[in-house]
Amino acid sequence: MGTIHSFSILAKTAVLWVLPIAAQADGFGLSGHSVEGVSVSHAGSVAGYSDGSGAYLNPASLTSIEKPTVSIGAHYIPLKFDMTSGGSTAVGGALQGSDTNEHDMSGVIPNFYGVIPLSDRVAAGLYLNVPFGLGTKYPSDWVGRYQATTTELTALSVGASLGVEILDGWSIGGRLGGVHAEGRLENTLDFGTIGFAALGPETATQLGLTPQGADGAFKVRGEDWGLSWAVGTTLSYGDQEQNRLGVALHGATELNLHGDSARFSLPPQAQPLTTSGAFVDTPATVSLTLPETVMLGGSHWITPHWEALYQSQWTRWTQLDTVSVRFENPAQPTATENYGYETSWKHSIGASYYPEGKDGTWRLGAGFMYDRSPVRNLSSRSPRIPDSDQYWFSTGLSYRFCDSFRTDLAYAFTKFAESTTERAGSTGDVLRGTWNNSFQVFSLGFVWSY
Repeated sequence: MGTIHSFSILAKTAVLWVLPIAAQADGFGLSGHSVEGVSVSHAGSVAGYSDGSGAYLNPASLTSIEKPTVSIGAHYIPLKFDMTSGGSTAVGGALQGSDTNEHDMSGVIPNFYGVIPLSDRVAAGLYLNVPFGLGTKYPSDWVGRYQATTTELTALSVGASLGVEILDGWSIGGRLGGVHAEGRLENTLDFGTIGFAALGPETATQLGLTPQGADGAFKVRGEDWGLSWAVGTTLSYGDQEQNRLGVALHGATELNLHGDSARFSLPPQAQPLTTSGAFVDTPATVSLTLPETVMLGGSHWITPHWEALYQSQWTRWTQLDTVSVRFENPAQPTATENYGYETSWKHSIGASYYPEGKDGTWRLGAGFMYDRSPVRNLSSRSPRIPDSDQYWFSTGLSYRFCDSFRTDLAYAFTKFAESTTERAGSTGDVLRGTWNNSFQVFSLGFVWSY
């Protein structure tokens, strides 16, 4: 029974590496689809922006772009996350280690879009962006090291899209492409506690395996390509059909992340735990689904100088309620873990002001977004992505140097609601504490229209 239990611990430890991909979209999945969009907290993106980002967000909106358009953008995103531990426990006593102490990390997210009108009613587009990115990294001696030390994710999305105006003012569209995802996980393993469970306290103590006294490490990498698609529609109305409503469905993406090898580092006294086949390097596969989303929103010109924008987005996080990990080593059974995610909504409003009118030199924008977290209870909040409700505040501007070229600048500050966690680890540890997290977005983009 002890050996079987040790395999279960191993499998449950390994399964945690998939969480970053799941939580990035509404956790630290920092949206870098459009610099223009960042300036207004992504309000109205489903109705289409002038930078061509509709090639990814809602292909139907491409029919509103009258000239061949190319845009590039980059988003620098510094994260700050701080957890104050309180009452964390491990087998036999308190869980030792430091708090995160306002730990910082950062990353850059790029985007590229190209749109070409094929006729008065048809437009095609190309896109390349990073819909999921970044991660978390903690000091090796922090209190939650048995649940997470390093988490990284890069998910690159590429594809093509087509928009068609089937009736005056009414367009439909779709896109098809791929998502290439790469993930990495590292965390500390408490081989002292594992030894107690697998060998018994007396034998483990004789070998020098005591809880929190014989730490090792676990790391794994994986990657895969998945199919990405979306369909949408827009309806233009009002004076010169300037106002637009948009709806888009982004389909779920199936991924099977294949790891070169799940790697284990053991202290010398823990080597007897490998005699039965456990804790040896082995390839692993994680099967999961990135959930589908539905967006609806619009843009409305209140005056020739003011544009109001609004949007809501629903995400079916219940598609990721459970995740399974399969190991090639037959001594390590498949592990399934329940994350308890719930469906979530995000809502945004924004406004753009054009001092000289829509075709003028300047555009000033601002927006606000409330993003409801899919994590609703203490035990589901993992230190890998310590998500909670988000409050976005953003602003930005555009400057047109000439008829064919402009630059976009944007800034956003996002505060996460203070949240608590009480999450059990795979070796009996329970991480308890309070999170205070935030991030900023500094965006720069260029748009060419010929």
